[in-house]
Amino acid sequence: MSAYITMIMAFLFFFVDNIWDLDYTINDTWWINGEPTNKNVVYTLMFNTFIYLHVFNEVNCRVVKPNEFNVFKNITKNLYFIVVLSSIIGVQYIFVQWGGSLTRCAPLSGKQQGFCVLLGSTALLAGFLLKLVPDRWTQKIPKFIDENKKPAENDRIMKMYKAQAEAKITKNKK
Repeated sequence: MSAYITMIMAFLFFFVDNIWDLDYTINDTWWINGEPTNKNVVYTLMFNTFIYLHVFNEVNCRVVKPNEFNVFKNITKNLYFIVVLSSIIGVQYIFVQWGGSLTRCAPLSGKQQGFCVLLGSTALLAGFLLKLVPDRWTQKIPKFIDENKKPAENDRIMKMYKAQAEAKITKNKK
């Protein structure tokens, strides 16, 4: 999924200005007389799409088994998930539409917002297609973490972390 998101963002980086007919140069400023420039609109479109790609990927992550495809199953039964997802979308909308120079975002039109949501929703399709990839193809990818093993007590980083945590606990008890 990270490769897919990177691919979409690279596509946007090179072509979103042409899609929306927003000419700008890299030397343009972000604001002129309090109004966002085309450069600002382009970067806001990219930022907004990036967030929506991750929002829809959160929906994908609800179901991780390779043979389960319905990511919307029982979605309304998890109130926390609905609240968190709604909050992310709400805050994102506020940042983009009214954040101004504080968030360095340009207000987007309804069509531009729709474009970002539509492009972001393709993460659902990508997640579906990734589940169709045969296991034998993914077995060739090197594993850095073996989920079947218990957390390694001999792991050097974990030992350092535990030593640091124990030192702080001991220090606080004194």
